[in-house]
Amino acid sequence: MIKGNNVVIIGVGFRFLKNNTYINNINELLENKIQNELKEIKSSDSISNEIKEFDSSLFFKLDESKDKISEKQILLLKCIWESMENANIDPTNLQTSIKTSVLIGSDQYEPGMPDSIRVSQAFNLKGECLTNNGVGSIVASLKFGYKSIFFGDSKIAIIGGSNRNKNGEIEQVGAFILKGLEDAIADNDNIYCSVRDINEISDLEIPRTDNRYSVNKISESVGIISMIKSFLKFENISKSKLIFNTIVYGPYHSPSFIFSKHFENNYNNNKEIIYNKNISREEDQPSPSLIYKVESQNYLIPFSANSINSLKKVQSIIIEDKNNEFQSTIPFKDFVKHQINSRSIKLKSKSIIIAKDWDELKNIQTSINYSPILNYSNNNNNINDDESVNVFVFCGQGPQYITMMDDLYNNEVFFKKSADLINEKLIKYLGFSPLEKLKSIADCSNLINESTISQPLLFIFNISLFELYKHWGIKPSIIVGHCIGEVFAAYCSGMFDLETACLLVSQRGIAQDSTNGIGKMLSLSIGKNEYQSIIPIENYPNVEFSCFNSPNSIVIGGPEHDLNEISKILLNNGVTATMLSSLASCHTSSQNKTREHLTNLKFKHQQPIVPTFSTVNTKLFDNESTKFDSTHLFNCIALPVYFDETISNIYKYIEDNQLGSKVTFFEMAPHPSLSNYLKEMIPISSKYFNDGDSVSVYSPCHKRKNHHQEFQKTLIDLYLNNFNIDFNCQFGGENRYDKSFKKNTTKLPFYQWCDKSIEINESSKDDSNITFEQLFFKKSAQFIKFSDESLIDRNERLIRYGADSLIIVQIKNWVDRYLKVKNLVTIQQLQNNSINDSIILIEQKYKEFLDGKLISKLEMTKEERKQFWENEMKLDPSIQHLKIVKENDKRVFITGTTGFLGAHMLVHLLKLSNCSVTYCLLRNKSNSTNPINEIINNLKHHKVYDQLNQIQLSKIVPVIGDLAKARLGLSDKDYSLIANNANLIINSGADLNLESDYNSNKPVNVDGIVEIIKLSISDHINGIQKPIVNFSTFTVFINQSLNGEEFDESILPSLDNIDNLPAGYMQSKVVGEYLLIEAARRGIPSMLIRPPSIFSHPETGVGLSSDFFQLSVQCCYATGYYPDVDMKVLLTPVDWVSDNTMNLILTDKCWDESNHGKLNIYNVYGDITAPKDIYGPMNKIYNCKPIAFGKWRQMIMDSDVLSCVKFRSFHSMDFHEKHNIDKGLNLSKRTKNLLKSIGSYNENWKVNEKMIISHINYIFNNNN
Repeated sequence: MIKGNNVVIIGVGFRFLKNNTYINNINELLENKIQNELKEIKSSDSISNEIKEFDSSLFFKLDESKDKISEKQILLLKCIWESMENANIDPTNLQTSIKTSVLIGSDQYEPGMPDSIRVSQAFNLKGECLTNNGVGSIVASLKFGYKSIFFGDSKIAIIGGSNRNKNGEIEQVGAFILKGLEDAIADNDNIYCSVRDINEISDLEIPRTDNRYSVNKISESVGIISMIKSFLKFENISKSKLIFNTIVYGPYHSPSFIFSKHFENNYNNNKEIIYNKNISREEDQPSPSLIYKVESQNYLIPFSANSINSLKKVQSIIIEDKNNEFQSTIPFKDFVKHQINSRSIKLKSKSIIIAKDWDELKNIQTSINYSPILNYSNNNNNINDDESVNVFVFCGQGPQYITMMDDLYNNEVFFKKSADLINEKLIKYLGFSPLEKLKSIADCSNLINESTISQPLLFIFNISLFELYKHWGIKPSIIVGHCIGEVFAAYCSGMFDLETACLLVSQRGIAQDSTNGIGKMLSLSIGKNEYQSIIPIENYPNVEFSCFNSPNSIVIGGPEHDLNEISKILLNNGVTATMLSSLASCHTSSQNKTREHLTNLKFKHQQPIVPTFSTVNTKLFDNESTKFDSTHLFNCIALPVYFDETISNIYKYIEDNQLGSKVTFFEMAPHPSLSNYLKEMIPISSKYFNDGDSVSVYSPCHKRKNHHQEFQKTLIDLYLNNFNIDFNCQFGGENRYDKSFKKNTTKLPFYQWCDKSIEINESSKDDSNITFEQLFFKKSAQFIKFSDESLIDRNERLIRYGADSLIIVQIKNWVDRYLKVKNLVTIQQLQNNSINDSIILIEQKYKEFLDGKLISKLEMTKEERKQFWENEMKLDPSIQHLKIVKENDKRVFITGTTGFLGAHMLVHLLKLSNCSVTYCLLRNKSNSTNPINEIINNLKHHKVYDQLNQIQLSKIVPVIGDLAKARLGLSDKDYSLIANNANLIINSGADLNLESDYNSNKPVNVDGIVEIIKLSISDHINGIQKPIVNFSTFTVFINQSLNGEEFDESILPSLDNIDNLPAGYMQSKVVGEYLLIEAARRGIPSMLIRPPSIFSHPETGVGLSSDFFQLSVQCCYATGYYPDVDMKVLLTPVDWVSDNTMNLILTDKCWDESNHGKLNIYNVYGDITAPKDIYGPMNKIYNCKPIAFGKWRQMIMDSDVLSCVKFRSFHSMDFHEKHNIDKGLNLSKRTKNLLKSIGSYNENWKVNEKMIISHINYIFNNNN
């Protein structure tokens, strides 16, 4: 029960009809005569627009609701949203922070979802909800809401209602917010009046009209607007009467409630409550040493809305202030606070205005920053992107300069406070003030490069910048430092305190300066291997590697005359070489002189609070094997910096621990020194990191730019990219918690509703007179729902503006339809190219089509399509077989060994005593100098590495190439090596993207096979033919009618069915099969393997992280339900597929068909399995229940479990409806008997309970 027996009204929103227009202005309401409300109205555009201007995606899952939302509910939701804004409540935060009840009254019953449930679901509220209908329903709703607050069942109650006229037309809709008096006072809410239940006060307290009281009465039969108007009137009542009352009558004309306004007792005089209630929260407080009271002169003011039109509209109202409602009456600081704390700032379209007062705001229109990144989620509660993994990178010595402190020190009070604090502590160890020393250094002086001065100054700058980021709410997830930056990183991660950090920074600088003159450092624009190919190590024995900054950038150190000679040689070879400003040769043996000085230092250290990597050994600090002690302090100056490998390990650490694909690097430096290396090392081929698109690098400070302005630009960019910025930090000390602004900001405009829908009329007459370039740009803007094309940079990619894969597909389909040519551009090209480059590519391809070089019309006849596919399946006539020689020793060229099945097959090969070498094709996506690690790591991931000994592992020979390229992307040396030495080719590599079209999959799955066939006949020394094994897929038979019991490998994919296949992947595999058939016809020994969908290993549980069926099993476990579907699948554990496949490949008699010019084909799978045989055990093991597929799919869409997130990335989540497999597709008798004859066959092909348990345990219980 609340204290003080008082409930109050703190917010209101409404619509009422006046002159056939819906009004929501308080002044117009008070001027309107209530008794004339219920009159006949006529329809008008104004009324229609009020309904039309409603953005359903602003609310929780409203777009996905199967129940149609009524016009009344549209108006009700808008009024409730505005009542929350009027109460200074962010409607998007209420769901998670406060238990809220919803009580709605309506004068008549309406079918469909009840109003209160609609509201509760739309705002995702947690609390009771009730809908009352009929006369007195508003009073009844007020009664329930009052009791909900009074008895503590809710913190907030939303009371709403509506009334229709005699013709059934909606005439008035409104809502108001109830809250406990004490909570309202504590939050400094604007209180309209108190509400008291007459049944809970004595008759003597019921007011009557006299000099002290003024009483108004309203009947239960009057609508919601009358009730709202009765308490809004209090705002304009003369204070000569100390108490003003309205008695609300309930059923049977009995008094029910009293609304009261007590002028003699101002609810909000007690300012202490505000501070006592809020200041005590430690987690909201800055470090005591850094508290300051001076506030920002320029404010960063955030705005957000669900569309740019809404955003512009509200900004225009505030900036123009046509009726002089805001700027003359509201203090500017209160407006800023209101914008930060009482409006939602996390909606889809965002902008920031920088201004110090109302005058500046009036002239700021050209400086508005509209968000270029829109997240078009229909769920308002998932508007922000995934939480970013923030990697803070501290620079080493080098980017210092004499004016580096000026901008931030003079303009950012928090930065200055931090810098002064550190400077004072450093004086103790240096004997001078670094900041004062900096002021005295002349422009031409080299003093700034002495470590005793530069390193303390960099420490002050970097730590103060670090603190400034934290001050704005940007905090590190991972920390790493380069050179002296490792000391900075260790302090910021909590490994030691500030006093210790100042000691180490000062002593390290002193120690390093003792080696000045011994050598210098030279930065090179090449990697280690390329350097050594130009400069033999033996020629310069005193030159050492100092830093490995990226795969294409290293630093060497040594005698200056040696470095000058090397620089000249490299320059003659086109290599950029830059002598660094460092006066010593750091990270080389010349620093051994500092060992005694540094290792004798004694200090305490501990486990870091934030994960921190060392660039000395590339590992995480754990205070055990890697700890920051005095030995490590010495190693930081004497040993090379492995920055490139450390960054690679950070990416691996993020992916292995599933921290999130959105990664943001923040360089702490007065000038960019590492950001270019960070950008170079973005993993552009990583699916986990979205091909690098989800990685950003920020380094705002630059010696030729204003640091303060650049830092503000960074904050703006972060906000527009959905970072949670703490804008309240602009108000110093206790002032940041002051809520008194609520009293002064009630006149600010509500959310500005706009019609969100944009019609895409492809036959528009306006399109006929514009170029394709203009039309493509226009249509792209429409698809990404960008109403202002001028805000789109054509040199950016479409995904930069919120174009997800579905929108990309829509744009591609539009191009196909408009130009009447299919697949001129691929999905990947539209994703990866800039808008301009995409237009140029399409126009070029279209010209080729018009010139007759492309055949891909949508209007192709059946015969034309058939001819197109047959042309794709033709081999060059020059491809003919060589002599065939059988050899016992196997020397295998194999692709796909970094995959799931490939790892198991590779282990099988390496264990063979008669297999001497395996040439493994790698794309080397990580650009590693030791690419075999990619294979080793894959073997370890699949838990098969321990099966091999060192002799077996030594058989692996990695070769760098790419299936999609000519000659497989191999170097001439490697191509010749394999052509003349390998005697078996196994191609298990493939482009497995099920969401791509044929042209996208063709380079790997079709062109790659042609290159494999060419390689098999390229032995120009011995003239010996290499047999080929190629992997296809059972899905080439999807939607193809098969002849049940008689099915065997003699049946081929039908060319008549190829256009019916649901993905380009399957089409490319069909073409690949026919290419191999033609190769076999020409006498080239060839084998085709069709594996099934592959399940995880039965013992380890390790599977393929992106497999559709494995993910579906994981989703069953995550949701507690499995889909009740009628579908046939082929699913077999990986060990069964791998063992039987390799036994077929390595047994001579399995190649017999080659003797007759035929292709050896084997379908390596068991019988058809029904989903109930896979999902059914989930019921027995984990008590999962069957559910309709649509509901199960919705559960997956709602879940934030990683497996569900991965699964819903498949556009083919409705796989059961699209991909039909005939029941006859199973293991043929021929293959089964053959496997039995070679002792390979067993019945372990069926997925069983044990396998499911093993897989679920691996995924969910082993932190994998």
